[in-house]
Amino acid sequence: MKIIDVAEFYAERGGGVRTYINDKLVAARAAGHDMVIVAPGPKTMRQERLGGHIQWVQSRPMPLDPRYYLLLNEKAVHEILDREKPDVVEGSSPWTGGWMVARWRGRALKSFIFHQDPVAVYPQTLLGRSLGYDRVDQLFDFYFGYLRMLSKHYDLTITSGAWLAERLDRHGIQNATAVPFGVDKATFLQAKPSSELRAELLGRCCADVNAKLLITVSRHHPEKRLLTLLKAFEYASKKAPLALVIYGDGPLRKLIDRTARKVPHVHVAGYASDR
Repeated sequence: MKIIDVAEFYAERGGGVRTYINDKLVAARAAGHDMVIVAPGPKTMRQERLGGHIQWVQSRPMPLDPRYYLLLNEKAVHEILDREKPDVVEGSSPWTGGWMVARWRGRALKSFIFHQDPVAVYPQTLLGRSLGYDRVDQLFDFYFGYLRMLSKHYDLTITSGAWLAERLDRHGIQNATAVPFGVDKATFLQAKPSSELRAELLGRCCADVNAKLLITVSRHHPEKRLLTLLKAFEYASKKAPLALVIYGDGPLRKLIDRTARKVPHVHVAGYASDR
């Protein structure tokens, strides 16, 4: 079976979407499927990767986060889909990539991959306590209406958890189906503790050798709530010796750096390519 994922947020230095898609490339090959990822990048080219292919479409960098690119060339995407003749095509975002797949007239089964709920991430986070979460959903029903309109062009909508599938179903999204993504703990369980690395990280945090070491890996973006994490760490560290190392990068990097400098025993390590 040939599967094509039109993934507008796949990038060489991406985060969760990159990890998920790379794992999917490996899984597709193991199952005997042909997987092609269509993604925006600095130039148009086809690249073998992890048993599948990445078809990059030349695009412009995003203004706020130049690690990612804007997928705007619908003609190029449709030409790729026509040439590849997939059995299944996935639209991995509700924005331009999702609509490009929706408007493609091929006969493949179409899956809408719902990675993120912007209503839960932004308005519910900001207004949920004061207005109530159901009230926030009502105020932003126009967005769910937008999703209903888009999802009607797909055979099903895939979410990462049953709770999100139930939420989308309540709002009338097309055939919401849960396929739990989960976390591959084996990668981390196989790692052996390193007292040298632990000591080095504690040193970077200017923390005591007996402090508890906390590590977070996160894109520096409002939805990840790193500023909230820093407040929580500052509060907790007054009650016990702690150290915090923050890995990752993103549009809020300067703000995270500036805020972290005001909190004792925090080190912002930046982007790391080695999982």
